[in-house]
Amino acid sequence: MKIHLLSVLVLVLISAGCKKKKDAVVQDSVPVQTAPEAIVAPQINPKDTVLYYERGACFGTCPIFSFVVYADGKGIYNGKNHVNRIGLYQTKVNDSAVHNIIEVANKIGYFGMQELYDNPHVTDLPTIRTGISQNGKLKKVASRYKAPQSLKTLYQELDSLIENQNWNVISKNQSNN
Repeated sequence: MKIHLLSVLVLVLISAGCKKKKDAVVQDSVPVQTAPEAIVAPQINPKDTVLYYERGACFGTCPIFSFVVYADGKGIYNGKNHVNRIGLYQTKVNDSAVHNIIEVANKIGYFGMQELYDNPHVTDLPTIRTGISQNGKLKKVASRYKAPQSLKTLYQELDSLIENQNWNVISKNQSNN
């Protein structure tokens, strides 16, 4: 009888331990499911969007923002988390800066790249999305895992373009930390 009661007690403790662990896994997985929505999707219209650049969330302190440049030169930046500018900002991007980005894209073979570089089994990497319009067509590339190293050159140029703008605040949001 003691062995039977002891067996039942052990099973109850194991079940309780597994339930707590299961709950912890569910709680830990919530950011993975909500991370893509942590960034407001930019308004992308292939007819008037010249380029866009978006960085998504990870489990750490990855920058989360979106940046869009329209055909009229208007640039919109939406900083969400782990960036210097939190909120919505606007600027006027000059044509030579956009032309420079397109030259870099051509140099690295951007327009011949796959549309997606990813592995769903790797969960702690941010998704970086880019889109560049050339000859009336918007080429999009999303990268998270095993993307060509040459994309880093494009990202550096886009980061530099963002940093070298005179931004006007549209609205300042609070960080999502």
